[in-house]
Amino acid sequence: MQDLLDTNDLGEDEWLAWGMKRMLLMSMTGDVDGVQEMLGLVEKRVPTKAEHLRVFRYNRALALFKLGDNGTAISEAGELMQEYYKELGITPGDVLGRNPPELRLLLPKDRDLTDTLKHLADTLDLLAQATGRKSQRSTMARIHAMKFYELAQAFQSFVRVGLDLVDELVWVNDFAAARQTLEDTIFPTIQAVGLASYVIEARALYAVVLAYCGDHEAAADEVARLLPFEEAMDPNHRIAFQDQKQLIRNARLYGGPRQRRVEIPAPLQALFDQRRSSPKSVETRKKIGRNERCPCGSGRKYKQCHGR
Repeated sequence: MQDLLDTNDLGEDEWLAWGMKRMLLMSMTGDVDGVQEMLGLVEKRVPTKAEHLRVFRYNRALALFKLGDNGTAISEAGELMQEYYKELGITPGDVLGRNPPELRLLLPKDRDLTDTLKHLADTLDLLAQATGRKSQRSTMARIHAMKFYELAQAFQSFVRVGLDLVDELVWVNDFAAARQTLEDTIFPTIQAVGLASYVIEARALYAVVLAYCGDHEAAADEVARLLPFEEAMDPNHRIAFQDQKQLIRNARLYGGPRQRRVEIPAPLQALFDQRRSSPKSVETRKKIGRNERCPCGSGRKYKQCHGR
């Protein structure tokens, strides 16, 4: 790749995209010195426009998070979150209790907000990941991230974060909420958008949730449906599935963890009831041009991705 860069004159935007991707790749391999070097190079070339600086700050925070610097990631993500909310003309309080269709009514109508919505969702996802290692209070950040991913029609990211949310709900023993999230939100989205790559992972997690809800026959049925695919699974998914089967067996033999008691204060429940004017549903997908970005969140043109 470096040879290509040395022999070709990349545009500024292309170089910055390459630089930030390289920085993230180095962070994934634990190359601290490499990340710091790329940070310095990229920072010198980032335009001073607010939107460019926010993208750089997000990627810097993500790289540092992958290197284990949760504190910096939390601080930067928190600041970016507030800036994106201000850009959209709303507050976190406005998001509370509103589904995406109601939330869209509060957003500016005079410009395309897709990038801003996606960047805010990415920032909330990073905030959830960074705080989730220390506290389970990242639940709300994930819920809000899902709302903005749906508004941006980045459905692949929506499902990915949704599965993270289910994992977190299971971790805190709120199995009823985990089941509701899968049945009412994630499965309908997977089916509506056609994200087949998430089906096995989601159904395997669903089997565990069913077992912890005490619905052992349904859990066994889910496992039976997945068994024919076990050998063809990605190695990491196969190991996870084998662990999940053991959890399901143990829940049937010895009983699962006790469901967490969840009590929503009456004023907060009243706010939820007031703001939810309609049941949760996936927003109707707009017609996608072949040269527009694919709604799966890959960043590629529709004709080069799911529109082939």
